[in-house]
Amino acid sequence: MHAGLTSVSMNSCIPGHDRWVDADGLFVHTVEWEGGGAAEPPGTDNGTPTGERSRRRSGTDQSGGGAAEPPVLLVHGLGGSTTNWLSVGPELAARLRTRVTAIDLAGFGRTRPDGRRASLGTNGRLLEAFARDRGPFV
Repeated sequence: MHAGLTSVSMNSCIPGHDRWVDADGLFVHTVEWEGGGAAEPPGTDNGTPTGERSRRRSGTDQSGGGAAEPPVLLVHGLGGSTTNWLSVGPELAARLRTRVTAIDLAGFGRTRPDGRRASLGTNGRLLEAFARDRGPFV
């Protein structure tokens, strides 16, 4: 490290909510940013805000502001992780006024493959299960 520079974690600079969710039987790491569409409900259930699934599936802004923009799912490329989206996610959520979620695929970032191959098939099933349980997403 160069003199005068300090190491700072990106997670401490960019607001976001680290979440762990079950998708296709894997414990998956995500980072979420809320853009002001609907207020996040209090409480958690396995890292997921209570009531989140019903609010998100409805496509409406429960704060009384009308229809919410569709949530956005950010998926990294090979060798990537949620850290690829830390500088983009908060701004995207704010501009679109919706929830933006970045996901670590199996075998990348903080999501371990848990005995499975980190393959396109494994990650395709993971994304399908994640979107089915927590979507829809654009």
